[in-house]
Amino acid sequence: MFMGCDYMLSSQESCDNFLSDIPVTREQINHYRAAAETAQSELAALSVKYDCAHSELLELRSRMISKETSFKELKSEAENYKENNARQASLLLSLQTRVWETEEELSVLVASKKQAELTAQAALKENWELKEKLREQNSRLQYLSECEESKTECYKMSRKYEELLTQLSEFLDTDIKGKEKPEEHLMSKACEISKENLALKAQVAALQEDINGHEMESKASRETIMRLVSEVTKEQKKAAGYYEEMEKLSKAKYLKDETELKACFEKKGFVVGRINVKYHEGHKFYFLLKMFLNNLCKTSEDSNCSESEPGLKA
Repeated sequence: MFMGCDYMLSSQESCDNFLSDIPVTREQINHYRAAAETAQSELAALSVKYDCAHSELLELRSRMISKETSFKELKSEAENYKENNARQASLLLSLQTRVWETEEELSVLVASKKQAELTAQAALKENWELKEKLREQNSRLQYLSECEESKTECYKMSRKYEELLTQLSEFLDTDIKGKEKPEEHLMSKACEISKENLALKAQVAALQEDINGHEMESKASRETIMRLVSEVTKEQKKAAGYYEEMEKLSKAKYLKDETELKACFEKKGFVVGRINVKYHEGHKFYFLLKMFLNNLCKTSEDSNCSESEPGLKA
């Protein structure tokens, strides 16, 4: 761009020098000026175009350089691909030879496989026949074992049946030895026992009815006894009341007799204090005193004693 500006300045100076040498008029000068201005504008446009073309050229050069480098890289890659193709071709040939060898081995293996299948089919057939024979033998063996088990079970059942018959005979208290049909004998014995049981049940029912009647009678007698007990308690209460009244009367009589005895002793000239005798011992003490006074009256033959005697008797 700077080179274009220098060129424009140098061309303008040369034009000015050329115009200064030529005698021109004003119109020509104006015409030349207009032409110079148009030329300058075109020159500026051309310089811009030149700059654009120059920049494009530089870009194209850089692109060419990059394309050359990429071309070289592609060329080296193509050479590498050629080498790899050669290697792959050699490997392919070796693999083809191996495939041919494996195909030959496979054909041999297929033939041997067919032979093995034939032998396996024959072996399977023999195995199936042997299994059938083994199944038959197992079925026979199972049948024989079941027969043996059934025999042993029958023997055990017969022994248990005999033991049951003996236990029943012992329970029913009967003898079944030497009899052809012991079970019928036991059944007849069981029927007799059942009949006896029914008769005993009837007796038990009758006894139960008697017991119920006795219980009713005992209940009535208990009620009578309770009524009598209540009456006895009432009579006891009445007797207790009568006894208390008798005690009160006897106590009053005892006090009266005590006062009379005290008066009698005082008449005889004795000094008598309070007679402190229990009520239960009062009667005995009273009779002793009475006997003592009677004897005293007989010995002294006092006239006052005859007067006091009726009071004591009272």
